[in-house]
Amino acid sequence: MISLQTGHFWTAVICCFPPRNLPFCFCMVQNESRGLSAEFLSETIWKQPLAADNSAVKTGVSRLRKILGDAFSIENDKQNGYLMKQISGD
Repeated sequence: MISLQTGHFWTAVICCFPPRNLPFCFCMVQNESRGLSAEFLSETIWKQPLAADNSAVKTGVSRLRKILGDAFSIENDKQNGYLMKQISGD
């Protein structure tokens, strides 16, 4: 289970997220600052191997980016995979 260390922010994110997308959100939050491959995300979230077009992963990232807004960034590169980082308020 996810630890909501950042308090109200994650509570608000969870309340705004459609239930079918919560597993994706939880996986990214639990692995914040760690690169996650599309294969890892697919197998962890949906318990299925990655589809050839990986559109489910791309859609999940896109939806999460919209909800997180400017508080976090989700970057993607071929070496590290998807990486979610908190953006500092400085």
